[in-house]
Amino acid sequence: MTDAQRNKRALIVLAGVAVVVVFYLLLTRDSGSTSVTTTQETVPLAERRLQKLRLAAASLPAKEKNWKLVSGQLAASEKLLIAAPDKELAQEKLLEIVRNVAKTQREPLPIRGQELLQPKRRGDYGEVLIAFNLDCRIEQLVNFMSDISALPEAISTEQIQVRGMAQETKVMQVRVELAGLVPAKLIPQKREVPEF
Repeated sequence: MTDAQRNKRALIVLAGVAVVVVFYLLLTRDSGSTSVTTTQETVPLAERRLQKLRLAAASLPAKEKNWKLVSGQLAASEKLLIAAPDKELAQEKLLEIVRNVAKTQREPLPIRGQELLQPKRRGDYGEVLIAFNLDCRIEQLVNFMSDISALPEAISTEQIQVRGMAQETKVMQVRVELAGLVPAKLIPQKREVPEF
């Protein structure tokens, strides 16, 4: 078979396909009348849309008032956070707050063995953690923890361990872990590496 014969057959097949496509398009063409919307149909639709816009515009001042109220409450709540430029300074500030509370007790409490523990990310906020040891009686510990909870900063007790007590003086060896709430930007979120 020569190139000329092959080209002739291809043109015949192509012409046949073209005829079938044209015939199909003519049969499936929508010959019905196109619908023209009248002004009688669009006026009620426009009125309904306008009514919806008016309702939305009327509710806007109430939404703005709620937004301002919630924003104010959030700003007041975030004043409880321990403010510092980084997590290490936030831990040091928390430790300084604890030292000040210990000094202001009726009988000042000596804080020993301070530790800066690993900070944690908790959703939109973070926690800086410290641990320290005290030698105190039970009523001193209760008063100290009560004063810590009365502070304006968001500080919570993570753990209290009583390790022993001297029988004659009733002095206990106590390890306390405290957490202070900080902005999440101070504690970068760990990215998990996918396993293969």
